[in-house]
Parts: sequence; C-alpha cells; structure tokens
Amino acid sequence: MAKLNKHLKERVVKFESGLTFIHHPLVVTLFSGHDMEIDHANGVFKHKLERIAKAEKEKDASSYVFTHERAYRFEALHEVATDNDFWELSKKDYWKLVADVWIDSENIYEFKEEWSDVLFHHIYNDTKNATHLMMTKEEKEEFDKLPNEITIYRGGVDNYAFSWTLDKEKAKWFAKRFSKKHKVFEKTINKKHALALFNGRGEKEIIYDFLSE
Repeated sequence: MAKLNKHLKERVVKFESGLTFIHHPLVVTLFSGHDMEIDHANGVFKHKLERIAKAEKEKDASSYVFTHERAYRFEALHEVATDNDFWELSKKDYWKLVADVWIDSENIYEFKEEWSDVLFHHIYNDTKNATHLMMTKEEKEEFDKLPNEITIYRGGVDNYAFSWTLDKEKAKWFAKRFSKKHKVFEKTINKKHALALFNGRGEKEIIYDFLSE
C-alpha cells in the first residue's frame, strides 16, 4: 500500500461539507486515500519541492510564489516581501509580482494587515507613487486620465478595505455574491489616495489606501 508523504499527511483535513482534502502550501487536492491519489500527490509534492529549490537558488521570486497553490500564494509573497535581503528584487519586479498576486487572489479582505505590509513596504514604497509600478501601461494611462476627485464603490461587509471599484454595478454584484446582508459603500476620494487601477479582471478595480482616512 502506498504511503502519503508525512508533510502531506499532516495537512489532510476534512471540511464541514464532508469532503477530505490535502491542504498543503504546495499541494491542494481532494483526497480519499487511494493508492493512485497518494502516488500522484507524492509526485506533485516532490516536483514542487524541486521547483522551490530551483527558484531559491536562482532567486526567482515569481517562480517561488507561483509554485505555491493559489490559497497560499499571498503567504509566499509576504514571505518574499519580508525577506528582501535574500530575494533582492528591483522595484519594478517587486511591484509586478505584487500586482500578479493581487489579481490572482480571492481573499484580500481577510489579510488586510499583511497586505498593508506588502503595499507600504519600507523599501519598495519609499517614493511617491511607487505603487503605480503595479499597473500596466494601459492601466496607467487610464489612471492618469481620471480626475483628481473620484467616486469609488465597494460591495462587502464594511468600507475598511483596499479593494474598491469605479463601477457601481460591479460593487452591487460583489455585495450580493455571498450574502444579502452585505452592502454597497460609496465614497469620493482624492486620487492621490488611490494606489493603482487594475483592469485585469474587468472590474475597474481601485486599490484605495483606506488607512489614509
């Protein structure tokens, strides 16, 4: 009988739905204990460890982060951000990686404090408008055309969050997505408190420095 790697075995969890998963930073998959599943999970884990080792050797932070499963990529990004002495990223590469992880993430609200560490990094955000490096050329052009005062919207639990949108209908959609108890929040801000504009998900997303309030 095949044996599951001990590091994966420690991360076998059963959810309230009744489904059992391996939920490890490098392997997230349904798991019922069959030999074929064990062999597959062990193989993926071995391959991912090799990729991690290669990324660390080459100081390839992007590869390091995106070798992690989606649910753990921000955790890996936070690790990279707090270990700048090892990764030695340029500002351009850092903010590109931050943007890539942001667009890939679904649970930004849950990690507001950690995202604050990343967005207001003492090294990478040491100059005015450093966060603008997160935007593509097209996004930056659109951002620059916005007036100094902009109205932004958010659908969610409260208005203490980084993720907003210029599209009120999109905010309404987010408000209704998981719970009818969520609200649509609206505020007019000075554009200098907007860290970036993202169109990668078609949401006209504004990254708003709510800590500036």
